[in-house]
Amino acid sequence: MLRKPILWFFLLLFSHSLFAQPGLQVQGTTPTLYLLHKVQPKETWYAISRLYNLSPKEIAAYNHTEIAKGLTIGESLKVPLVASNFSQDGNKGIDEVLIPVYHKVAEGEWMYRVSTNHNKVPVDQLEKWNKITSSQVKAGLNLIVGYVKVKKDQSALANGAVSGVAITPKAPIE
Repeated sequence: MLRKPILWFFLLLFSHSLFAQPGLQVQGTTPTLYLLHKVQPKETWYAISRLYNLSPKEIAAYNHTEIAKGLTIGESLKVPLVASNFSQDGNKGIDEVLIPVYHKVAEGEWMYRVSTNHNKVPVDQLEKWNKITSSQVKAGLNLIVGYVKVKKDQSALANGAVSGVAITPKAPIE
């Protein structure tokens, strides 16, 4: 009798992971690429900075605020994607891992436009990361456009253990 609820639980859990959207969706266009982070209970400027491999002051300044102001649960912060925490060439430190960052293709958008809007990452690199050709791009498709570089021993993103952020491993950078 207990088997059916357990089976349903795992089936629901598995089906949710199949249809989950990638968690790290890039916002903006070159030169102001960023991620949105929704503040969770007990998060501090320091905790968020460790997640994304940036200093708390960088994140606060990017959001036109000060660290002394504090954070509010549910508040959305813009986390800048800059050379220190964003890779489109595979470069990373030995203590870092790369987490894919996605762009959702809009209606009428093509691979060249995606490339141009995301630091002119080469189209052939986009095709390689996503295992597709330019002719396969269509609206609604989530394309990897780069990788967040995070410290594997400091960021919960490194093991996918972040509340409210679904990390979908896909196409490791080569």
